[in-house]
Amino acid sequence: MLPRQGSVDWLGEAAGSAITALRALLTDLEVTDTLATLGVKTADVDTLAKQCMLDGSTPPNPRPLTEEDFRELILKLLQA
Repeated sequence: MLPRQGSVDWLGEAAGSAITALRALLTDLEVTDTLATLGVKTADVDTLAKQCMLDGSTPPNPRPLTEEDFRELILKLLQA
């Protein structure tokens, strides 16, 4: 997810400009950047967390994640 407008000051002018340009491109292409706009609901969180545990990229991840970690992450992303 891209930082929201007005929250990129700490990144520097070049990075802020790149994020602004990327956000404009995503808008032009009608690509969403949130789970909620993709139709994900709170009721989907448990199923998604279970699916994350089955994903092939989970075991080799350098940071071990549990199903509860995924659940918390998904809930945070839904609130973004």
